[in-house]
Amino acid sequence: MIFQQPMTSLNPVMRVGPQIEEAILAHEPATAKEALDRRLLAAIEYASLPEPEVRAQQFPHQLSGGLRQRAMIRLALAPSPKIAHRRRAHNRALA
Repeated sequence: MIFQQPMTSLNPVMRVGPQIEEAILAHEPATAKEALDRRLLAAIEYASLPEPEVRAQQFPHQLSGGLRQRAMIRLALAPSPKIAHRRRAHNRALA
């Protein structure tokens, strides 16, 4: 879920890059530093944030509202979640 007010979810005293790195490391703790840096910049670039290297070093208050929203989306998707869809047993009976 991505909230409408990203400043309530982003840590205001932490740069954007390390917050996204934290999300990646929470799910893949053995990630090497070089690979982590590449994934971080790729994630920021994928979210269409201009100048990924600059954005990674900025604090949330230095980004516009739209860029904060994109940063939150990347934060949520950084660990590359796999989404599974299961039909409930009673839905199968109706089909």
